[in-house]
Amino acid sequence: MIRSLAMLLLALSIMAEPTRLLAQPDTTGRNGIHITSAFAMSTPPGAPTGAAYLTIGARQHSVILTGARSPISEAVELHDMSMHNGMMRMRHIKNLEIAAGDSVEMRPGNGVHLMLIGLKHALKPGDRLPLTLEFQHHPSLEIDVQVQGNNTGQKTNEPHRH
Repeated sequence: MIRSLAMLLLALSIMAEPTRLLAQPDTTGRNGIHITSAFAMSTPPGAPTGAAYLTIGARQHSVILTGARSPISEAVELHDMSMHNGMMRMRHIKNLEIAAGDSVEMRPGNGVHLMLIGLKHALKPGDRLPLTLEFQHHPSLEIDVQVQGNNTGQKTNEPHRH
């Protein structure tokens, strides 16, 4: 009887928060939004900004990521980084559309990422940070992002700076 009650309580707790995801190897949220490989880069003490990355896919219908938020920073913005004539260019973007059946991979060194602005404390390897992804016409999706060392997941050897 106690074992059955414990299993029932576990099942109810899982059902009570269906949009909270641990974005590690492979996670699918509501409405066919697929999140994998979420991580943030560690930061030195006192750094005002940080960066988070993930792969986001849309299953049957396109989705538009309109923003994000986290309690560990004052703001989270979508940014696009590119190199032009040897100069890094950073620009804030309003949203990111992911076509049905497609995915967008955010990685350090080039392209779209999530800027954590006004960090409340340094991000240390092994820490986890909550991140809420906001979508147009879809409910928000909460994920937990693991903080990794500065070289993990980079396509280049150049550190990511803002």
